[in-house]
Amino acid sequence: MKFNKSILFTALAAVALMFTGCSDEGKWDAYVAEGETYSFAQGSSTQSYTAGKVPSEIKVELYRSTTTGSATLPVTFETESEVLSGPASVTFSEGSNMAEYVITVGEVPIGSSVAASVAFDENSVSPSGKSSFDLTVKVDYTWESAG
Repeated sequence: MKFNKSILFTALAAVALMFTGCSDEGKWDAYVAEGETYSFAQGSSTQSYTAGKVPSEIKVELYRSTTTGSATLPVTFETESEVLSGPASVTFSEGSNMAEYVITVGEVPIGSSVAASVAFDENSVSPSGKSSFDLTVKVDYTWESAG
């Protein structure tokens, strides 16, 4: 019985080895993008605040595929509200693969929400990255006990 188990184990090992292989021609090597690629750290964010505690800036992180040199990435900022605003580009510093896109927040009315979208050209996005970011800022009512 032990002899049959060792033959079975050897046969299974041989079959497993047949399905594994190496790439002599580089077909399975790691993907290397041509040129710089970019990605937002996340695709969306909903942030809730109470009246009087809304920040004046919200920072959104972007990443790039290299740390060599500085780079400026043009972005499109869209919103239906004049409360939110953002620049037309984001700049990566020399030696850094992360940059912060700063969205300026004005006076958001209590009990309402405002939304904005930031995007860059999809041809510049990394293979698993996000080329757009959606932000929603809500200001909640503050309830205080009367007694």
